Amino acid sequence: MQFGLLITDHGKHSDEKLAIATAAEIIQIAAGASSKQAIDARKLENDIIDVLTEHHAKVSKDEVDKLDADPAGQLATKLDPMPHMTDIVDRVLEVAKKSPFKDWFERDDVKQLIRDKVASWTATNIYIHRDWHAGGKTGHGTNLKDVPGYRSDARHVKFWYERSNHGMHGGHGSGLPPGFVENGLGITQEQRS
Repeated sequence: MQFGLLITDHGKHSDEKLAIATAAEIIQIAAGASSKQAIDARKLENDIIDVLTEHHAKVSKDEVDKLDADPAGQLATKLDPMPHMTDIVDRVLEVAKKSPFKDWFERDDVKQLIRDKVASWTATNIYIHRDWHAGGKTGHGTNLKDVPGYRSDARHVKFWYERSNHGMHGGHGSGLPPGFVENGLGITQEQRS
């Protein structure tokens, strides 16, 4: 059994912290691994973290930019990691195929595992930015600022919290329920603010 806890310094999780959490689900070093295997696996994990840090930085920037441009519209869209998945699995595999474990990464089930883990943590990244934005803060890491014109009573903010507080959606890969995605917030553009 493996569990993890991500701790922040009164801000959002950093891109590197999200990359480390993602990589930890892809590379798990068995207690019985030889010293050489453990060292090689740790090197591979660090190389994957580098690739995933860049990935999470792009996801974060994209999400913050969209939230700043249209908060109500972005909060109403599905938590969809797929637009960010275009080449990330191939980039992880490229690094992995340079390691002593390259044969393992030829397996389809391993490729699917990588895709699932990266997609799940990408959705978590998106969720974190939306949740902070709904709370009135924008930016990244500990470099947060107030959302201009933020109102805690705005319909899209109340709707976000109503849904998130009742378990209708969450971070780690859950996305949003179909009715929420199909109907958005159920409000017009004029009603969003």
